[in-house]
Amino acid sequence: MNLIKIVIIIFLLILLCACNSEKYTKKPYIITIKKEIINDGETYYGKIKAENFPTLSFQSEGQIVYFPYSKGDFVKKGKTIAKLDNELYAIQKKQEETTLNEAQIQYTKSKSYYARMDKLHKAGGISDNDWEDAYFQLKTNAQKINIQKQKINYINRQIRYNSLIAPFDGYIEDKYAELGSYVSIGSPVVSFLMAKTKVEVVVDSLSINDVKNNTPVEVSRNNETFQGKITHISKTSDNLGGYLVTIELNSPNIKLLDGQSVTIKFEQDKKEAIYISKYAIFEQDGQSYVYKIAGNNKNARIEKQKVEIRNVSYDKVEITQGLNEDDRIIASDIQDYKEGEKLEL
Repeated sequence: MNLIKIVIIIFLLILLCACNSEKYTKKPYIITIKKEIINDGETYYGKIKAENFPTLSFQSEGQIVYFPYSKGDFVKKGKTIAKLDNELYAIQKKQEETTLNEAQIQYTKSKSYYARMDKLHKAGGISDNDWEDAYFQLKTNAQKINIQKQKINYINRQIRYNSLIAPFDGYIEDKYAELGSYVSIGSPVVSFLMAKTKVEVVVDSLSINDVKNNTPVEVSRNNETFQGKITHISKTSDNLGGYLVTIELNSPNIKLLDGQSVTIKFEQDKKEAIYISKYAIFEQDGQSYVYKIAGNNKNARIEKQKVEIRNVSYDKVEITQGLNEDDRIIASDIQDYKEGEKLEL
């Protein structure tokens, strides 16, 4: 009986010692801190801002006889998008040009005649009335030339009204008429999107110092990426809580329409720093911490280490203070560990 009591007492003592001893946890995922060189940058969300989005129409009426473009086609500034029938104006212009040529011939003759009459008049060889007739004929023929030029200018203006010209480099966003359609003055023919597509994004006051004019920017939507550059930064913050930044895309695309949302990545200078996963960070009392490994592999412990961080992306942060190269930290499942615990490494 005494032997049984002794065995029970020994077992209880062993159990008590085990309860008072430090807890050993499972083996964690540990990383050794190393500095990296990456081209980091903030990610923001902005909207496409179409630059000049007018509806183009004729200043005349008639039937469209030239319209080679389709929806989405690119048109250079100054190119003719569409034309109305100019046959009647072409006939009128030819007639007026013929009349102009005749008037110029008559003016040349009257000019020579007036020169002779003027010499004779000064010499007293002709009367004042004869000189007046020669002068009147000269001025009349000169006036005929001016009238004909005005008529031709008017016809040219009407012909221009019959042509729809691209006001800037851009795309046919939509068509409201087709080849052969009869259109009236001012009726819409096409909506025209300027080739210079811009993006507007609001950048918070903490990050605005890293954003500079003419620096490259990456814009993406629906897994398609576009390159651009910053062209304007507002001088003051607005009621949106940040600074309005304007980006001009290098290769505009008709797929990007006014008002569409896009993801923006501001590229920044490459630098060497400590970058770790956000999953290694935990918050406590408004401060950021990591679990740092202290001691050697046979006597390793968990220590809570305060760190200063800067967000780099949705899953990565830069450690600006609190960790050094070759420090070891727990990189994942940090909720399974506590400060002071010993580790099995």
